[in-house]
This record gives sequence, structure tokens and C-alpha cells, in this order.
Amino acid sequence: MTDSRSPDRRPLLGPEGPADPDREVRELLRSAGPRLEMRPEDLDIVKRAARGEWRRLVDERPPKRGWSRRPLLAAAAAAVAAVGLAWWLLAAGGPPESVAVVEVLDGSGALAGSDPLELGDPVLDGASIAVPVGGRPLGLRWRDGRSVRLAPGSRMTVASPWRLELTVGSLYVDTPPSVAPGRPFTVATPAGLVVERGTQFEVNLATVGAPLRVRVREGVVEVDTAGGDVAVTAGQQWVLGPDGEGSIESVDPWDDSWSWVLRAAPTPTVEGSDLASFLEEECREAGWRLVWESAELAAEAATVELHGSVDGMTPDQAVAVILAGSRLDYRLEEGRLFVGNAGAGP
Repeated sequence: MTDSRSPDRRPLLGPEGPADPDREVRELLRSAGPRLEMRPEDLDIVKRAARGEWRRLVDERPPKRGWSRRPLLAAAAAAVAAVGLAWWLLAAGGPPESVAVVEVLDGSGALAGSDPLELGDPVLDGASIAVPVGGRPLGLRWRDGRSVRLAPGSRMTVASPWRLELTVGSLYVDTPPSVAPGRPFTVATPAGLVVERGTQFEVNLATVGAPLRVRVREGVVEVDTAGGDVAVTAGQQWVLGPDGEGSIESVDPWDDSWSWVLRAAPTPTVEGSDLASFLEEECREAGWRLVWESAELAAEAATVELHGSVDGMTPDQAVAVILAGSRLDYRLEEGRLFVGNAGAGP
């Protein structure tokens, strides 16, 4: 008898009639043992992938009289492999996710693995980032809004969206007040862990194997080493000595040693900002404290809308340019920026 069905869809025949591909797959899945719980929508994706792979392999078999269990089991095994791949991708969260973007580059020559980084490039979970000696600092913007900066001669790995591993060099983390509280950000080094608590801080390993140094401009960080835990607060520098003991010294938030951090800071936003907010934000970037002549002047500055651009300028340079164009007097003394009406002292 002639089979009127399409030759592209040959019947699957077993000793007792048409074979059941779903049954074969079910048997193989049962033999695989217990599996992780999955959401119904994810399980549906896996089933469709398995069924599609089964049908593709079966349809590609050459015509053959009779019935053979071996090809069917091979197809079923391949379908299970497709299930395993889909299952793994879903369980692992899919391909590596983008955790940040390149925000400040300026020809630094930075690399992600062996690939040159460009402005606006995504930074993937698991990426190894290197900034060459003699280059310029690199600035990255995390998805939650925090800023991560690398000095020239630095190497780090993005171990997870919340954990960085510094091999050598200097790494700076700025978690501005606008970032919603969440999982603590951790910097791992060969000498110990540094955990931020909503802050601005730097972790430094001058060379591979060099003593660990942690400096804090704002907030608090916790340092966990083999010698114990210590809290480092704003205006402090903690250094791990060769004997494994740490020591704390004072460091000014506006000290010149922070200058590399300013070169990797995001370009200040001028257009549409009000004068008071602009100065507050950029003074924070520079490690300064803003002091107004009076509360009335501060309130008036909040109503002054700015226009223009300061592209290519560091925060301290941008503050000087904006104030120079205003009718205000200002001066910088010991990390405090005094702002007052022209002709009046603070």
C-alpha cells in the first residue's frame, strides 16, 4: 500500500506501532536522576528545545525498512543534550551579563581580555580588565549607578556584579548617595577583602605581592585579612605591613594623591543642572566640603539653572569654570570651598 503522507514526515514505527518520541525522552530524563526545580515557563522552553531537536534528528535519518531502537535512542540522547544545554543556560542565567559600561576612556589603551575597550562598551561579568602603565585612568559606570575607576598599571577581574578581584594597581569605588542600598560591594585582593559600606574608597597594590593599602574619602569600609578585621573610616589610610599587622594613618580627602581619581571621573553635567546641586556633586568628587556664605545664598543658587558644557574637564576644573562665570566670590582653603556674594566674605 502506498503511504499518501508527505515523504518529509516519515512515520516512526516500533514493534507495536508508531514510536512515541516524548516517551523516549521521558525515560532518559527519569534515568538522569533528580533535577533542580524550574519555573513552568522555563520548563516549557526546555521541552520545546528537546522536541525540536528530536524531530530534526529523526527527520534527517535516511529511509530504512523496519524498526531499529539504536537510532531512536541516539536521537533521544541528542534531544536530552539539547535539554541539558537549555537547562544549563537557564540555571546559569544565560550568557554573561553586562554589569557596567565604559564611561571614561580618553585613549587609556585599556583591554578586556585581549580586546581593546572603546567608550560605551559593555563590561561583562567575568571580564578581565587591564590598564597599561603609562596610559590614562579608566572609568566604568556600574548598572546601579556606582563608579569604578582603574589607575594606569592596574589589572582586575569582574568576579560578579558585586565582587571585583584586584591583582595589581589602584582601584577606586564611588557609591553616590543616589545608589539604592543593596548588596555590599567587595574588592578581593591576595592580602584580604575590602567591603564597602556606602562610600568612596581606594584599594592599592603598587606591585604584585606589595602590601595592601586602603584609603577612604567618605563613609566606611571593612578590611578582612588573616590578621583580623578592621573598620577604616573617612580620612583614614590603612596599610598592611610585611609582618601582617595593619596600621592606620590620616589622609586628607583633597590630597593631591587622589588626583588620578579625578581624571577618571565622569564628565560633570552642566546643562539643566542648578548651581547648588552642581557644586555639591562636584565638590564631593573633588573631596571638598562646600561652605555657603549663608543659607539664603544656598537657596538662591538652587534656583539658578546652568547651561553649556564642560566636556574634557575634571571636577575641580569644572567648578572653577562655572564659578568664574558667576557673580560669586569663592576661595579654596584646606579642602573647603567657600562661596559668597561678590565683595563679601564668608
